[in-house]
Amino acid sequence: MIKIKTDMFKALLSNAVKVCSFDKMLPLTELMELKIEDNMLFIKTTDNINTLILKQPLEGENDNMRVVVDANLINNLVNKITTEFTELLLTDNTLLITGNGTYNLELRVDESGEIIKFPEVSYDEGKANIEFEFEALANKLETCSGAISVDDDLAEMCNYYLKDKVIATNTFKITSIDNIDELKTSELFISRELGKIIRSLVLGKVKFYTEDNKVYFISQSAILSGEINRDLDKYPLQSILSFLDDTYAYHRTIEKGKLLALIDRLTLFVFDYERNELDLTFTKDKLTATNSKQTSNETISYEGEDDLIKFICSVDLKCLKAQVESLNAEKVELYFGSDKTIKFVDGNITAVVATQDEE
Repeated sequence: MIKIKTDMFKALLSNAVKVCSFDKMLPLTELMELKIEDNMLFIKTTDNINTLILKQPLEGENDNMRVVVDANLINNLVNKITTEFTELLLTDNTLLITGNGTYNLELRVDESGEIIKFPEVSYDEGKANIEFEFEALANKLETCSGAISVDDDLAEMCNYYLKDKVIATNTFKITSIDNIDELKTSELFISRELGKIIRSLVLGKVKFYTEDNKVYFISQSAILSGEINRDLDKYPLQSILSFLDDTYAYHRTIEKGKLLALIDRLTLFVFDYERNELDLTFTKDKLTATNSKQTSNETISYEGEDDLIKFICSVDLKCLKAQVESLNAEKVELYFGSDKTIKFVDGNITAVVATQDEE
């Protein structure tokens, strides 16, 4: 029998389940492995490409065991238990959990009746000579997450590019931010799925290394391994960098909050069956936005001085909102005057939005 503090168990399971993709075509992605060995609890989950192992020392004497159970079921159950401790007992074909009551979880087995095996994660901590705060990397990916492609037909765009900068893009927007110092010399191409996992986990200080298109993050309590660099050879990096470095005829300073409020109000007048666009008219000291049917318009002021008389362009409303939301400062720099893009800059964050061709 194993006895573990319920609050600790809840935290472990809640982290572990974040890696599960719950893909019906890949049954392993719906499962969780719990293994007790030499008084250490190991919890393993996978999305069939990326794998997480959590480690937790146990108090007292605990029996060695290995089980595989439904990930959602054990996570949801334990998160509803209110007793101080939760007990686990392996029987012939179930994992018996005791908390407020007793609950039998079916063991998941293969065709031969053996407990299903998860992929082994082989790693060499001695090769992990780069160390940094995991959450610092997660924050960089979070800033860029609104720009990453969700179109699987553009597989190369469904990745974060990392070197001196962290970059994410689809066909309508680009976001970049300076990378953490420890990774500025390491070229990485991290999938949208691995990026989501990194953004969701709290691992503290980690050691890091890459080998054979695999990446390893190793902390005292966890090992996260994932695949990297798939479709890197197809990524249009130079084209993306050229958009980030593009020059513009005009520059203004604009309040982020006012612009987001304008977007939110005009969103009420843009419907799914219509063109999802805003027409933007820039004059010397004001920006006017109008929906494509011209049933609503709003004007806000900005700061700046040059010879601008008028500049007009159209942008995708959802892309514009996502890019403005990626910025942190109350006032941000707005660049425009190109027939291809407009650009926002907030310190080391650059957010580009493509302009739309007129129909």
